[in-house]
Amino acid sequence: MKFIKLTIENFFRVRHMTVSLDPNGVTLIEGENRDTGQSNESGKSTIFEALCWGLFGRYSAGGARAGDEVVNPQVGKDCRVTVCLENGDFTTWFERGRKVNGKNNYLKIMSKANGTKVGAVAEFDMSRKNVSASTMAVNEILGMDYDTFVRGHYFPQAGVLPFGLMTDGEMKQFFIEKFLNIGWVDGCLDRAKNKKKGIEVEVLQLHSRIAQAQAKIEIHRNTIRQCQERFKEWVDDQAKRLRDVQDVIKQIAQEDKALNKQLKDAKAKLKKTKKPKDYDKQLESACTQRDYAAEHTRKAEHIVNRMEYQVQITSKEVTHLTDQIGKVRARIGDRCEVCGTNITNKHMGFMTCALEEKHLECKKSLNKFNEQLKEAKIDVARYQQEYNKAQVLFDDLQQKVSNSGTEYTQAEHEVKILEGKIDGVKRLLDSANNKKEVILGEKDPYTDQIQQHEDDIVDLLENIKFVEGQHSQLIDQIERVEFWIEGFSQKGIQSYLLDSITPTLNQRVNFYLKDLSDNRIRAEFQTVTKNKSGEWTDKFKLIVRNIDGGDTYTSLSGGAKRRVDLACSLAVSDIKRSMSQKPLELFVFDECTEFLDGFWVERFLDSIKRNFGQYSTFVISHRQLNGAYFDHVLRVVKENGESKIE
Repeated sequence: MKFIKLTIENFFRVRHMTVSLDPNGVTLIEGENRDTGQSNESGKSTIFEALCWGLFGRYSAGGARAGDEVVNPQVGKDCRVTVCLENGDFTTWFERGRKVNGKNNYLKIMSKANGTKVGAVAEFDMSRKNVSASTMAVNEILGMDYDTFVRGHYFPQAGVLPFGLMTDGEMKQFFIEKFLNIGWVDGCLDRAKNKKKGIEVEVLQLHSRIAQAQAKIEIHRNTIRQCQERFKEWVDDQAKRLRDVQDVIKQIAQEDKALNKQLKDAKAKLKKTKKPKDYDKQLESACTQRDYAAEHTRKAEHIVNRMEYQVQITSKEVTHLTDQIGKVRARIGDRCEVCGTNITNKHMGFMTCALEEKHLECKKSLNKFNEQLKEAKIDVARYQQEYNKAQVLFDDLQQKVSNSGTEYTQAEHEVKILEGKIDGVKRLLDSANNKKEVILGEKDPYTDQIQQHEDDIVDLLENIKFVEGQHSQLIDQIERVEFWIEGFSQKGIQSYLLDSITPTLNQRVNFYLKDLSDNRIRAEFQTVTKNKSGEWTDKFKLIVRNIDGGDTYTSLSGGAKRRVDLACSLAVSDIKRSMSQKPLELFVFDECTEFLDGFWVERFLDSIKRNFGQYSTFVISHRQLNGAYFDHVLRVVKENGESKIE
């Protein structure tokens, strides 16, 4: 993949700039700030900050999100960055804008097959439903996100945390989720853990079912003993039970009659109560009136703003013409430069005629605009009054709807409660009548009950056996899920993948450090660390060894830190490109010579020339660098607050 062209409009101090990104070789970007007489803040870095913002909606100096600060402060709108990318057989355009044609923020992605004309059928829109989703599409097309891009292709001055200062969690987040793009493993781990929790809940439920079944068995056995004891009392008790049931039937019948009368009254009340939907048409009408008044209020306010602007402009024109006429009349008595005669009042008519006509015309226009402004303000007041009136009506109807809903719900609830009570009474009545029939027809109720309880005990024992079988299967499932939990954990596939890339990553880091430090500095990523007790723990960190003293990243000098940072980022870039079928052929080194003395600057440029000279490589610097290392030079000049390519 190769970036072809970058077009910047109204981005920070750049009004309009087009930059070619496809020349092979190393390009030096120089700058001159003619406003200050220095090379700093000329807009060199702005070119590639615009590239980052156009692709990802972020830039290194702007943090996680970029807002309206990217818009050119003099223009205040129409901030737009377009990036053209050649991707094999296709050419893709990414266009991101801010405050363009009323849109606060947008991202458009277009692509076409190479060899077709722009606008042909082969051109298609790859944009998604919103800016966030479209930015994800950019990540998919490039095969990387913002963090990977600024660590492997664009090396900005600041805004990127060095690997030497990253925590274990930050390291793993970058390499697993962003660099290797295997963040899905955490999702699999969570699902496996949730699966295990779900199975454990099922196991507990099975334990509960077994305990409940055993408790029921004991209850059935106690009941059998009770039935055997009560059988002797059954004969004497039958007559008493029959009388009691008849009394209950009589009481239930009386209660049923009283409840039916209450239900009849409640239904009559419900029928008279208004429903909230009865107010729908009135609400719709009030809402329409309010929206109509609001829309006309906005239109009238727009006319007021426009007329106020016209009055202001015309007033200034009248004042200007008055001043011009005064200046011409002040020349009475002066000698004419053309004919040499003195200027008199007679000459004034010819000299001020056109100005006075234009002055009169402007005053007429001013009066007209004032009248229109007055009418528009009257319209605003009138429509605002209509809106307030409609809003009051709407609020009143809503209150009525709320009240009617409460009343209707209460009445409806009362009916349902009474219907429920009546159903309960009917069930009680049926139960009592059935009980009466049973008592009248029973001969030996305990024998059948005892048999039923014994049958229930047999069923419960079989159910316990079945549940125990299910329990055994769930235990087997837990063992299998625990295997996947360990596999998806940091000690599993994540650790394996990190361990797999670490040797190659370290080899590439020290390959570049050989050029940048003469092997006096060595650095390597380690996936395990020995703690104070001598045990090895899973911890990802960068280890630095310096022959000249200092075995930690923080103990290095500024220049040494810069060289280690560059070596790590270039190593990450090498591995990322080796993993891609269509690697990105762009590298930007922004002020990477900062903190380096002259000798190491030369070594750095020589390494860049040898290792990245076949790609589109850009070096940004405010220092005077040896031109022998560069194939092209791009000069950025800032003058009167605006950056341009010269």
